[in-house]
Formats: sequence, C-alpha cells, structure tokens
Amino acid sequence: MSISQIAHAGLIAVFIGDICKVYNKERKVIGEIKVKGGLYQVYLSGSNDEAHAASTNKMFSINELHRCLGHVSHERARLLIRKGLVKGVELEANSKVIVCESCEWAKGLRKEVMKV
Repeated sequence: MSISQIAHAGLIAVFIGDICKVYNKERKVIGEIKVKGGLYQVYLSGSNDEAHAASTNKMFSINELHRCLGHVSHERARLLIRKGLVKGVELEANSKVIVCESCEWAKGLRKEVMKV
C-alpha cells in the first residue's frame, strides 16, 4: 500500500502495533491492514490481482531498483527481491552495482551524531 496515495486522497493512516488503520475524511475506519513479512499489504479474497502482477513482472537493473526503492542499499534491494517482498519485479541477472552519485553526495552532508 502507498502512504503517499492515502495522503493524496485526503485519508488518514494510523499505525498501531502490527495494524494500519485507514480513516476517511469523516474519521471513520475504512480499512485495517495487517503487517505481513514486514510490509503492510492488501489482499483481496478471490482476487486475481496477484496472478496478474506475477504475469507482468518488470525487469530492473540493481541500480534502477536501488533508486526506485528510495536509495536503499543494493544488498538490501536484492534481499527484498529474494524474499519475495517486492512483487512484479525481476532483477537483471548480470547487472553490476554502480556507485550512486546521489547517495555519495548525501553521505558527504551527514553530520556526526553527538556522543552523550
């Protein structure tokens, strides 16, 4: 599920324990989503959505996936694919990791955490 799409629709998402409750503009609960495998996923009983998504996998290089997932580490992106936590995506078998200039630039701006 996409929090940005929930917010764009003017809805409210509240996380309590392992459940995400979605409220409409009148503050009535319109959905409860339980966490599964570390992600909040919506499953529709009797739906063919998962089979449809599986038949339309998009091929990504490891670097494209790294950027699409918000610049998570390349190793973590591979792990998400291997564990089946990202659906509809396949990794190019021979794609090589290239240093991400955006990540390198951001690392240069990090400030040290003060020791207390």
